[in-house]
Amino acid sequence: MSTPIGLDCTLNRNTATYGTPTWSPITIARDVTLDIEQGSTEADSRANQEWSVNLLTRKKASISFDVIDKPGDTNLEAIRDAFLNKTALDIACLDGEADEVGAQGLRADFGVTKFSRNEPQEGVVTYSVTIIPLLTANLPTWMEVEA
Repeated sequence: MSTPIGLDCTLNRNTATYGTPTWSPITIARDVTLDIEQGSTEADSRANQEWSVNLLTRKKASISFDVIDKPGDTNLEAIRDAFLNKTALDIACLDGEADEVGAQGLRADFGVTKFSRNEPQEGVVTYSVTIIPLLTANLPTWMEVEA
């Protein structure tokens, strides 16, 4: 796999079961940002009086993106419904196609925390979306597509 550019990356929604996914690329998405942070906590003690030291704790993730308002698009409807009904979407944010060997990225059951409509006077209507991992049986995982 060569060095990807933004157009090579995909945001995908699973339309089948977790164990046997069928990935539907969210082609109306644009300007996707996968944000992963590593938490930390101070671990200072009297044994070390010169430096403040830390321990790494939990990771935190979110994905933010815009989607073009395209009536009838099943992915847009799924995102909207997940927001309105507080349900999970199995999403994979990958640096290649979902069937491309070597493509990798974060996969999790995500909940929609932001679904804001943008109505520019000289542009298409879009929705700004933010999703975060939910507590489900399927914890977030770093996914790599294998042969």
